[in-house]
Amino acid sequence: AWERLEKAEHERELALRMELIRQEKLEQLARRFDRKAAMRETWLSENQRLVSQDNFGFDLQAVDAATKKHEAIETDITAYEERVQAVLSVARELEAESYHDIKRVAARKENVVRLWEYLLELLKARRLRLETNLGLQRVFQEMLHIMDWMDEMKMLLLSQDYGKHLLGVEDLLQKHALVEADISIQADRVKAVSSNATRFSVSDAGYKPCDPQVIEDRVSHLEFCYQELTQLAAERRARLEESRRLWKFFWDMAEEEGWIREKEQILSSLENAKDLTGSLRLLSQQRALEHEMSGRNGLLKNTIAEGQDMVQAGHFAATKIQERVCDLQDQWAALERLAAARKRKLEEALALHQFQTDADDVDAWTLDALRIVSSGETGHDEFSTQALVRKHKDAAAEVSSYRSVIDSLQEQAAALPEEEAQSEEVRGRLSGIEERYKEVSELTKLRKQALQDALALYKMFNEAHACQVWIDEKEQWLNSMEIPEKLEDLEVIQHRFESLEPEMNNQASRVAVVNQIARQLKHNGHPSETDIKKQQDQLNNR
Repeated sequence: AWERLEKAEHERELALRMELIRQEKLEQLARRFDRKAAMRETWLSENQRLVSQDNFGFDLQAVDAATKKHEAIETDITAYEERVQAVLSVARELEAESYHDIKRVAARKENVVRLWEYLLELLKARRLRLETNLGLQRVFQEMLHIMDWMDEMKMLLLSQDYGKHLLGVEDLLQKHALVEADISIQADRVKAVSSNATRFSVSDAGYKPCDPQVIEDRVSHLEFCYQELTQLAAERRARLEESRRLWKFFWDMAEEEGWIREKEQILSSLENAKDLTGSLRLLSQQRALEHEMSGRNGLLKNTIAEGQDMVQAGHFAATKIQERVCDLQDQWAALERLAAARKRKLEEALALHQFQTDADDVDAWTLDALRIVSSGETGHDEFSTQALVRKHKDAAAEVSSYRSVIDSLQEQAAALPEEEAQSEEVRGRLSGIEERYKEVSELTKLRKQALQDALALYKMFNEAHACQVWIDEKEQWLNSMEIPEKLEDLEVIQHRFESLEPEMNNQASRVAVVNQIARQLKHNGHPSETDIKKQQDQLNNR
């Protein structure tokens, strides 16, 4: 029993010693827990203060640096989780060993957990704030890029180069169209940036990385600059269009002036015609040129009207435009005067050549008429002479009617320019034509008289011959007549004698006609007066 008592006491003493050792270890572990918990609490508190600070900066570079710094903090905190877990592990071990002051340990463990979780919340919130700031600064950076781009575009749009010629303006307009396309494309970019920026200034209880008024001011400034840029683009296009209109006008004016100079050279260098055909050809060319001028005048008026419209619209080159318009109008007026003078000269030359041609025709006709009326042929009998009389009658009618042609030629000469009309050549030709026509008229009258005398002569000879034949017949009848023995035959002869007297009376009138013709021919001094008198005497004697 004593041994059992000693053994039990020894076991109790041993157990007590072991408990004391365990309690000592737990106290050591608790002190270790308190020491580490205090370190963790200090570290967590300091880092809470650190992550509570929003010193992110005010530009993208600073925010990027803050982001990198925050990432380093996150790395440190993440790595520190093992230490926090170690403290919690010690607390769990104390709790498992039923540490006598476990409530205090548990409370401190909860404090460490709370501080840790709060730090993680602060870290997460700071990450969100940082990302918000980073997003805003990126939007601001995009705004700056857009503003820089717009400044570059403004420099282009404010250029005073509007082209030095039409092709230059066309090239500038093509380049400006590309600029306008770029500006139009940037509209969506500006709209997107403005929309993104506005999201950061929405009035709610959330975190605001910047004063909303600053954001609104920047958005307003960006939109104003873009509107200003579009206005500058529209103004430059308008100026370029005006410049193109101006240089197109100058181009058209240069074409018109070149055309006028070309026609002036043609009008000044045309040769003078040497005959009627040449005059007609040149006048035809002149009419073609006038027709071309008439058509060109429409283009000229349109060009001038375009210039006047620009002047009235207050074009920036209005003075120069008006000078070119006046100069072109003067050139056109000079061309019209030159064309009118050339036409007048050609018409005068045509009139002179026409007069000369008509005068040549009159001379040719006169020579032909002289040949006809100068003919000495009067026929060989009454029939042939009558044919010549009829032919001469037609010729005389032609000569008479030709007077109007000569009068017309006189009128042509009178219509010539005074210098030409009074020239020796024209007056000499008219004088010669009048003299030759007068000669033709006189010869026509003489030939008419000669033919009439020849016809009268042949008519007298024919009448005289007929009378002599009748006389011969009656003489032969009377000489051969015998007194009939029968009464019937005597009555026949008597009847024939009775009819002889009327026949003689009839023949007497024919003889009278012959005598009248003979006297008229002798009175007119006919060259065959001797033959006429001989024939007359012979007939009268019988």
